[in-house]
Amino acid sequence: MNKIIAIILLFLTGVLVGYFISDIQSLGFEKLNPENMYQRIIKERDYAISQAVKRGEFRCCINPPCTMCYMEANQWNNGKAGTC
Repeated sequence: MNKIIAIILLFLTGVLVGYFISDIQSLGFEKLNPENMYQRIIKERDYAISQAVKRGEFRCCINPPCTMCYMEANQWNNGKAGTC
């Protein structure tokens, strides 16, 4: 009987942890704390770069691709952010 209760409690704990993690990820950006804002920005920036590379729209001269030319216009991307 104790094993069954322990298994049920473990299962419920897992469900609650999963719920809270998904709830944090679905929060609006403005409701995140600064560290989570930073993490989301980095994650979305890296995803955007990987998609641009797959589409052939971003060809960084460094492997793995850097983020400088994607994020800002400069002399290496002829003044056009998002290109290299």
